[in-house]
Amino acid sequence: MIVANKNPPAKAARDSTGQPISSLFTTPARYLRSVHLERDFHDPNVLRQYVLTDSMRRPFERIIEGVRSGSTRRAWRITGDFGTGKSSFALALAHLLRSPKPVREAKELFARLKLNPPGKPFLPVLVTGRREQLVPAIAEAAGRCAAELRISDRETNGHFRNARTGDVGALLKGLSSLAEKVGGVLLVLDELGKFLEHAAAHSEHDDVYALQQLAEQASRSAATPILLLGLLHQGFQAYADPLPTEARLEWEKVAGRFEELAFDQPLPHTMALAAAALGLRTSHLPPRTLEVLRRLVRRALDCGWTQPNSSDAYAAVYPLHPTVLPVLVRFFARFGQHERSLYNFLLSHDVGALQDFSLRPATACSWYTIADFYEYVRAAFGHSLGGGSYRSYWSRLVDTIDGIPDLKDDEARVLRAVALLNVVDAEHMRADPAMIAAALWKGEEDRVAAAIDALRTRGVLFARPSGDLRLWPATSPNLHDIREDAIKALGLPEPVSRQVPHLLAAPPILARRHAIETGTLRYFDVRYVTPEVLVESAASTSADGLLLAALCETEEDRTRAVAEAKKLRLQHALVCLSSPLGILQRDLHEVRVWQWVLDHTPELAQDSYARAEASRFHANALRTLSRRLTECLPVRLASAPKASWFYRGEQIALPPQGVTAFLSRICEDAYPEAPRISHDLLNRQALSSAGAAARSRLIERMFTHAEQPDLGLDPTKAPPERSMYLSVLLRGRVHREISPGRFGIALPIENDDPLHLFPALEYMRKMLVFDPDARCSVESMLRGLSAPPFGVRAGVAVVLLAILLTAHGHEIAIYEDGTFIPRMDAAAFLRLTKAPTTFHLQWAAISGVRAAVFARLAEVFATRATTDGLLDVVTPLCVFVAQQLPEHARRTHAISEIAIRVREALTTAHDPAAMLFRDLPHACGFAPFGTQDEPDAATISGYVTALQRAIEELRAAYPLLLRRIEGMLLEQLRIAQPIHREKLAKTASGVALRATHDLALKAFALRLADHRLPSDPWLEAVGSTVIAKPPRKWLDVDEERFRVDLAGLVERYRRLQQLDALVTSDTPVAFHIGLMSLDGASREQVVELLPGQQGALTASLEEFARVLPQDRMVRLLALSKLLWDELRAPGAEVK
Repeated sequence: MIVANKNPPAKAARDSTGQPISSLFTTPARYLRSVHLERDFHDPNVLRQYVLTDSMRRPFERIIEGVRSGSTRRAWRITGDFGTGKSSFALALAHLLRSPKPVREAKELFARLKLNPPGKPFLPVLVTGRREQLVPAIAEAAGRCAAELRISDRETNGHFRNARTGDVGALLKGLSSLAEKVGGVLLVLDELGKFLEHAAAHSEHDDVYALQQLAEQASRSAATPILLLGLLHQGFQAYADPLPTEARLEWEKVAGRFEELAFDQPLPHTMALAAAALGLRTSHLPPRTLEVLRRLVRRALDCGWTQPNSSDAYAAVYPLHPTVLPVLVRFFARFGQHERSLYNFLLSHDVGALQDFSLRPATACSWYTIADFYEYVRAAFGHSLGGGSYRSYWSRLVDTIDGIPDLKDDEARVLRAVALLNVVDAEHMRADPAMIAAALWKGEEDRVAAAIDALRTRGVLFARPSGDLRLWPATSPNLHDIREDAIKALGLPEPVSRQVPHLLAAPPILARRHAIETGTLRYFDVRYVTPEVLVESAASTSADGLLLAALCETEEDRTRAVAEAKKLRLQHALVCLSSPLGILQRDLHEVRVWQWVLDHTPELAQDSYARAEASRFHANALRTLSRRLTECLPVRLASAPKASWFYRGEQIALPPQGVTAFLSRICEDAYPEAPRISHDLLNRQALSSAGAAARSRLIERMFTHAEQPDLGLDPTKAPPERSMYLSVLLRGRVHREISPGRFGIALPIENDDPLHLFPALEYMRKMLVFDPDARCSVESMLRGLSAPPFGVRAGVAVVLLAILLTAHGHEIAIYEDGTFIPRMDAAAFLRLTKAPTTFHLQWAAISGVRAAVFARLAEVFATRATTDGLLDVVTPLCVFVAQQLPEHARRTHAISEIAIRVREALTTAHDPAAMLFRDLPHACGFAPFGTQDEPDAATISGYVTALQRAIEELRAAYPLLLRRIEGMLLEQLRIAQPIHREKLAKTASGVALRATHDLALKAFALRLADHRLPSDPWLEAVGSTVIAKPPRKWLDVDEERFRVDLAGLVERYRRLQQLDALVTSDTPVAFHIGLMSLDGASREQVVELLPGQQGALTASLEEFARVLPQDRMVRLLALSKLLWDELRAPGAEVK
C-alpha cells in the first residue's frame, strides 16, 4: 500500500529545482514482495535478480559440492530467523540445479560462485509446510511435479498414491524412481517447522521417523542423488520441547542426520542487499555529497558506530547515514523479519520509510538519520512494540516524548535518537553524547551537543553513571534480561495437563436455548481435569451440570481418558477429550516465565511502570494460552469436529448448533417439570437486595391482600413486586377470581397451567399429604424443588411455598423450632426464608370420628364462613389463649381444674390434631378420639360442651378479678353499692390536696378522683396504683397483697378525710392526734387553732416548755400521758 507523504520538507523538495533523492534509485520489482517457493519457481527473473553476497557463497558451495558423485552430504537443514533469505536461497538453488545445461542466468550465477554445474538435472520437488502429516504432503507435491513433466509411469504413480496414506516406504520408492528417470531430485521442505509442530502433537504418525528415513535415503543415494533441503526458523530441539525426555533424545538423533547451515548474516551482507535493492547510481552523487559522506564515515568509525568499509559501500546506500544501517540490522533482527523488513523499509512508501524521505532534494546534507528512523518505527512497528514493550519500554518512551512541550527541532531529534537507541539496547550502540552527536551530524554546523545540554538542564534527559542517556532518571529493571533469567531458572517445560487447571479459570457455559424457553439460566461448570481423576471430578457441583474437559498430553492419555469417560454415566456430566496438548508447551512456558518474573523480581515493587508491563505480558500470555487451548479443547465453539465427546458412558456427536444446544437438551431431560418463569429479578439462585425486598413485599401482600384484585397493588405504579405479581401469580393463574367478586390464591389447574407451576406445587402438597402425622422440614422441601425433575431456583421456590401456604393455609400446620404457629404472617415467613431449617410443616388431616368432632367444634369455635380444614378451629383457640387472654387469666388458679387443664393444653400445643382430638378431650375428662373410633353423639356433645364452658371460664377470669377489686374497694371505703363516683371524686380531691407528703396516698386519692374513666379501666388504674402492677399481670398472690395494701391506704385516707372535713381554709393550724395503748385501746381527735387563740397558745407553749423534763423519752411519755387523759374529756373520740 502506498502511503501519501505528509512530510513538509518533502513537499518543499518537489517545489524546489533540485532533483529528488528518489530519482537516483533503480528499484527492481522483485523486492516488492516476499518469496513463495511454489508460486515463484516459474518466475524467469529469479536468478537474474538474486543478490549474491560474500556470506552467501559458502552455503551454495557446500550444497553443490554435496551433489558430486561419491558425496554423502545430501541432507541439509537451513536455520534462520524470519526474513533472512532462506526461501530465496532455496529458490535460486532449485533453478541452478534444474537443468543439465544451465540457462544464461544460471551460468552467470555459477560463474560468480566460481563453481561448475553438477552435470545432471535435478527435479525440484517444492513443498511448503503446513500442520499436517509430512509423508502425504511430499507425495502430493512429488506426484504433481512428475505429472507436470510427464515423466511418471504407473508404478511411480502407485508409489505416490500409497504414500498419500502415510506409507514412508512407498514415498522413498517413488522418489528413487523419479531420480532414476531424471537424474536427481531436489526435495525442498520450506516451513519444515510446521510439519514438526504437527509431529510433536501427533506422535502416532511417526513423521520424525519418516524424516530420518528421508535423510538416510538422501545420504545413501549415489548415482541418482536425492538432495534433501529443510528450511527452519529454529532448531529441532525447540519443536521437541513439549515432548518427554525419550522423545527429545530421538529428535536429537534425527537432527544429527542433517548438515546444518545457519543464516545469520553480517553487516556487509545487509549493505550489499540494500545497495542492490536501491540500485543507486553513485556517479550521479555530487562531489560535495561524497566529501561529506567521507567525513560522516570517519566520525562514525571514531565513535565505534560501524565496521571499517570504504566510502563507496556507504555511497551505494545514500541517503542512509553511516550510523543508520547498524541500527536497522539490530532493530529488524529483534523486532522485525530481517531482510524482509529491510526491503519493506527501503522500497515501501510508508510514513518515515526511505522512499518517503527520498522525495527531498538530493543535497550534501540530506541524510537519513536514526531520528528519522524513529518516525518509521513509530508508524510501522508502534503497535507490535507496544505489545512487546517488555523488551523496549516503547510505550513509555513515546508517552514521554509526546508529553514534553515546546521542543526545538534539534532537541526533538536528540530525544528520538536516544529513544531508538534505548529500544535497540545494543552494547556497541550506546546512547552516550558522543555517539548521539555522530549519529545526528549531517556535515553542517553541529548543534547536537547544545541540544543535549539544554534537554538535561530542563530535566528531560538524564545521564546514567555509565554515561548513557535516558529519558527518565531511575534505573528500570531490564525485563528482557529478567525474562531470560526466568527461562533458565524454570528449566524444562512442565506438562500442560498439570498446569492448566491452576492457571486458567474456566467460566461456566449457559444452556442458552433452555434459558430462552424456560426463563431459567442454567450453567454448566467447566473443569479442566487429567484423565486419571476424570470420574472423581464429577462427584459434586453447585452448578446445574458439569462439562469435564479432559486434558490429554499424549495419545496414551487420550486412550486412558476414553476408558474413564465410558465409566461416567451421570446425567449432569458431559465429557470432552482434548487433542494432544504438546503444542501448548511453549505458550504454557511463557505464562510460567512471566509468573516467575512477577514473583522473583523485588525491583518491580519500586517501578510501577515495569510492574504494570510485566503484569500485562503475564495476562497476554494467559490469553494466548487460553486461545490456543480452545483449539485443542473446543468446549465453547459452535462446532468442534476434532474433539471427542462422551455422555453417560457413550461417545456422541454434537448437534450442528454446538455444545450449548446439547447442554440445553440435557437440561430438558433433567428438568422436565421446571416452571417456566421469565423474570430475571426473581428466577435466580441468589436474589439481589432489591429483588429480595420486592419478593418480601409481594409475599406480605399474598398473606394480607389476597382477597383484593391485583393484591391491592396500585395499577398506576410499577414497583418490582408488581412485575413479579404479573409474571408469576397473575400469568400463572394463581391469583384469580374464586367466585363473583371474590379473589383468592389457589393452585393452578393442571390443564390450565401456562407457567407449568402445578407439578412443583403438587410435589410439595404430596410431601405433606403422604404422611399426615409426620412433620416435613421446609429445608428438605426446598431441596427437593431444586433437584431434578424440577430444578426450581431459590428465588422462585420461596414464592411457590408462599402460594402453597396461602392456598392451603387452613390445612397446613406450621412449626418454628418445634412450636406450633397459629397463623403464618409476613414476619414469620421472612424468618422462614432466612432460616428454613427451623421450620416444619404438617398436613392436618380429618377422618372418621374426628370429622364429626371437628364439625361440632367448628360450629362453636370457627371464625370463617367456610371451614375446610383443622386449622379453622385450632387457630381461633390458640389465638384466643396466646393473644386475647390477659396474663392473669393465663396464670391464675382461681378457676376450675378443667379450665386449668384446657388452658395448659392450649398453651403447650405442638400438634393441632393431637391437641384437638387427644389433649383437649383429656383435659375435659374424656377419652381421646382416634381415627378408627366409632362416632358417639353424646360423648362428642359432652366434650364440646365441657370445652366451651372451660373457654368461657377462662374468658371470664379477668372480668371477675376486676369485680373482686371493686368489692374490696367498696368494703374498705365503707361505701354501699352502687358507687357514686362523682361524690367519691369530690372527697378524694380534698384528700389529694392535703396529702402533700404522703405520695402513695396522694396517688391513690387522685385515682379515686378520676371519675371520667369507664368503670373497668378505673378499677385497673386503682389496682395498678395500689401495688404498682397492672391487674392484667396479677398472680393470685398479688390479689392478696392488694387487699392488705389497700387497707393501709384507706386508713390513712379516712384520717386525712376527717381532717379535711373539719378545718376551713382560714384555719392556720390543725392536727389529727391519735394514741394507742398496750391493750389495743386507742384515742384520737382532730384539733384546730381557732381565731384569737394564737397569743394564748404562744404564751402557754413557752411556759409549758420550761417545766417539761430534759430527757427526751421522759418528755414524750409525759406528753403522751397528758394527751391520753385529755382525750377523755368531752368531745374526744375513744376506741
